[in-house]
Amino acid sequence: MWITRARLQRPQPYDVARARLTSLAENSGASISFETNGDVVVSTRQMSDDAAGAVRAGLSEIEGFLATTRLDLRVVSISTQQVGADEPAPDLVGIAEIAQLMDVSRPRVHQIARRSAFPRPLAALRMGPVFARRAIKEYIDFERPA
Repeated sequence: MWITRARLQRPQPYDVARARLTSLAENSGASISFETNGDVVVSTRQMSDDAAGAVRAGLSEIEGFLATTRLDLRVVSISTQQVGADEPAPDLVGIAEIAQLMDVSRPRVHQIARRSAFPRPLAALRMGPVFARRAIKEYIDFERPA
């Protein structure tokens, strides 16, 4: 498996672009992350036997996704890398850990998690959804509701 990432320059107006990108990503194969400097990273996954095929497929997916946004977005860089089994697993958190990070109750986390800007879970287990700690910390830093 390969991952292709496109880094986009901070869009203007940022709040409108962020809401639109987040909403559109929910219905596509792309995932979106927002960097601390405001840049946006669009990531897609490809199954391919070689890097060239992965690059072509990844660029096609990202181009298709960006066309649906109807935003003036400037691509700063593009990278493709093979995902290997030797990569460390991401640091994961569940609802209880998120409640501690946000200093709110678990029921409140469930309410907040229904918002479109809240990170999507990486998996849904019997114990509940699990999220990437990095995505949750980013949400807390930039999107946390009052």
